[in-house]
Amino acid sequence: GVNGSKAKFLFVQVHNISYDNKGSVRVNGGHWINFNNQSDTINMQTQAKAYGGFGGGFSTIKLTIDNSFLNFKDDLNTVEFRYNFRAAPTAGFRVLNTNVLDAQGNKLIADNVFSQDDPTTWEPPLSNAADIAAGEAFFKGQDLGQGAHCNNCHTTSGMDFKYFNISNKTITEQVIKSGFTRKEGEQVASYIRSLDIPIVPQARVYNPPYQPGPGTDDKPVYEWAAGAGLEWVLESDEEMLPHIFGSGSRTEIDAVTDTKASLNVRDIPVAVMFPDWLKWIPKTHPMDIWGKETWENVNTRLNRSNAANSYLDLRETLDVVGAEILIAQNKLVKTVTQFADNVMWWVGFDNAEGIHPWTATISPVLDQRKPIYSAEWAKTNLATWMTMKLWEVNMEYELQDKTIQEKPGADKFNWPVNQFAMFVIPAHFTGDDRGTSHFAWESPLVGAYWTSVWYELQNTVNSGMREPPGVAPVDWAYNFFHINRLHERSGIHEPLRMARNLI
Repeated sequence: GVNGSKAKFLFVQVHNISYDNKGSVRVNGGHWINFNNQSDTINMQTQAKAYGGFGGGFSTIKLTIDNSFLNFKDDLNTVEFRYNFRAAPTAGFRVLNTNVLDAQGNKLIADNVFSQDDPTTWEPPLSNAADIAAGEAFFKGQDLGQGAHCNNCHTTSGMDFKYFNISNKTITEQVIKSGFTRKEGEQVASYIRSLDIPIVPQARVYNPPYQPGPGTDDKPVYEWAAGAGLEWVLESDEEMLPHIFGSGSRTEIDAVTDTKASLNVRDIPVAVMFPDWLKWIPKTHPMDIWGKETWENVNTRLNRSNAANSYLDLRETLDVVGAEILIAQNKLVKTVTQFADNVMWWVGFDNAEGIHPWTATISPVLDQRKPIYSAEWAKTNLATWMTMKLWEVNMEYELQDKTIQEKPGADKFNWPVNQFAMFVIPAHFTGDDRGTSHFAWESPLVGAYWTSVWYELQNTVNSGMREPPGVAPVDWAYNFFHINRLHERSGIHEPLRMARNLI
């Protein structure tokens, strides 16, 4: 119930409205208002709108709708949300928050009226051992249409579903969307719930992994991937000021900019939203792009393994030798880096253009992809698969606080990989026309956003370990360039994010 005469706006925070008209809202059975970038009734937060709105850079968006389009009344009101397109490549969207605001923006409904589902209380929908075993067999062995299984695009065990607290409902609906039964979906959800890994309530599919925020380093390293939460996506670049320079005294500025000091970027929030977990998942597995035979058997020059077997080799080494012995041999970073190096050379070895493997549009491997897939689609999905598997081994083998034992210049939390990793996902690296920094299927604005933010994420998980400079793991000149390009295309100034990177 609300005081209808005071109701001025409906406030909504939504996640994964990834294209226009995917969802709608209405009040008291009135007309449906579509979540649409061209809608005159939708008032979107400044940054989300500037970075492309629905389907743009912000996967979670705050918005308001004027009550003149909704007609709240005194006492009880009914607010309905609708998912419009069930044939689209997602299972739906999430409403994270909603309220009714007065003309001054005050909430008319108390926060304690709403409750958030607690993932620590979730149970398997089917509790018997046979259903859980069937769910595991499905997850690890069911052909989803072209050869790949669930655990090819996700982590091998499915731990990412459990870690990011992806609900039973979402898992079940995704299985149904893939053409299978509700029972099979519930079996997969039951298998995921049964995995024996700690639950981090902060880790949610909508909270961007590794989003920086104060106190990150005070938490266990296991929680780092959960990110600081959406609350630490700042409303403006200017809000970064005290998080970098404190009160702005000469002493504080000198300490922060001391070239012999270190700047902990994990604790410094930014005014851009990192990719949510959905962005880390390949849209098409490389096995489906190239076919099983090519994916598993085509090797490259210089005795390099193919991408698929290189991943298996990495896991075998970590299983047999172990991280601690690799560190003692000064080989942990080298071993993980070799996997990324092999993937890079596999996609672009002996390319006809004679350029960097990830930027090639022609190569013996690229030429063997199925004709329905463009070179840029093949490469960005391969890069996303590589990053997913890097996350997998970092989490499963507990590597994220180990690098500093081998490399004294590494950060306290640090991915042990010194090769091109996540910033090869966006168009600046893998696009057919990479100089434009956007793929054929996205606008120049959205392409610039993802290019800049994947670079920012790379800087956050590993900025170079104070080793001799090059273009990996961070290509610094491009990092600065993409911050400026994003400003040119969005109109949003980010001098403090630039300073954070420069320092």
